[in-house]
Amino acid sequence: MDRIRFMNIMIDNITVQEAVDYAEQCIENDQHIYVVTPNVDHIVKLQQNTKFLAAYEKAGLVAVDGTPIMVVAKMYKTPLKEKITGPVLTEGIIEMAAKNGYSVFFLGAGEGVGEKAAMNLLAKYPGFHYVGYYSPPFGFEKDEEERKHIINTVNNSQANIVVAGMGSPKTEIFLSEIFQSLNCQVSLSVGAAIDFFAGTVKRCPKWINKIGMEWFYRFLKEPKRMFRRYFVDDIAFIGLIIKYRKRKRGNKIGYDCNKKS
Repeated sequence: MDRIRFMNIMIDNITVQEAVDYAEQCIENDQHIYVVTPNVDHIVKLQQNTKFLAAYEKAGLVAVDGTPIMVVAKMYKTPLKEKITGPVLTEGIIEMAAKNGYSVFFLGAGEGVGEKAAMNLLAKYPGFHYVGYYSPPFGFEKDEEERKHIINTVNNSQANIVVAGMGSPKTEIFLSEIFQSLNCQVSLSVGAAIDFFAGTVKRCPKWINKIGMEWFYRFLKEPKRMFRRYFVDDIAFIGLIIKYRKRKRGNKIGYDCNKKS
């Protein structure tokens, strides 16, 4: 897979199917990775949060989730093949797992949400092998005993895949710190994917996603929670576009394509 530099991170230039194939390959070869899906909010936070940036640097797969990033990458003359949203990637991997008999564990979301998501996925993919769910308590990431409990719970389930959704950047940082202690091969940090599968959060219609307006759809659904994120915090992305474009012009190393080792 090719990787391109985008601002201060590397992004895998892949399609959804290529990402699913790579996850399958990791399971077959017992290679342990975790997956992150950068969007505009992540890019902004990555400028200041050093732990978040370190988590990105260790990720085995970085799949872009955001039309603005696709547009800017093209502007920088390093176009990306395809936008890969967390739920779409997760469902693709779950479908692959169902066909191959790989097991899946859900980590995060509210009590009972994992079970509901599992029931819906089993109805859609009869071979879906669900082996457990755990919703960590508030502050879990700072509690060493809770950290050990999560690791043991996942490992005892004998899962091949962990789907994690505990908020960003919390999930990405946590997975980067524990993934080598997990027996599963693939850990996914994919936002609200579990809630989407459970139906507790309504997914954006495909046509809205295709025109890059998923963020606005989410704002209309949760205006109080999303206003600051989209209209205050993420406005900094505009400044970053200019900043990194100037840096590229100055040193000509900002957006070179690189092969992933």
